[in-house]
Amino acid sequence: MNKLNEMMQIADIHAKKIKESIDALKELFPLNQEKFLNLASQEMLLIEMLISRFAKLQDYMGRVMIDTLLVLTKDYEDSLTMIDKLNKLERLGIIDSVQLWETMRNTRNHIAHEYPDQPALTAKYLNDVFMLAPRLLEILEKFRRYGS
Repeated sequence: MNKLNEMMQIADIHAKKIKESIDALKELFPLNQEKFLNLASQEMLLIEMLISRFAKLQDYMGRVMIDTLLVLTKDYEDSLTMIDKLNKLERLGIIDSVQLWETMRNTRNHIAHEYPDQPALTAKYLNDVFMLAPRLLEILEKFRRYGS
């Protein structure tokens, strides 16, 4: 088994939880300020699972899996910046665009913070995660296909 396949086992744990939370929450989204303020405890737990696993998967792919995939494609150099790596992934068709990956990263960074006095902003970032999570899972599947 190659290294990327081993990494996919870890990524799949996060992906499974993302899918479970999306399925359980699909009737709730999109959120607005009022809906956010009236979430039931169980709904909030599912949202926490979604944002946690989204952040973990996006971070894991960015920190570890991208380099491994580029090594497998023989397109890796130690001197590559993250933007260089993303440009290579875009050329390979693994990500639709560098901008999409950066949007996911920025969203991941935003959801790491609490905005207790701005429920509308919190609802917006949660909506972003809900919309981007399936895209992240699509990228993961492209990693799988490309790496096998």
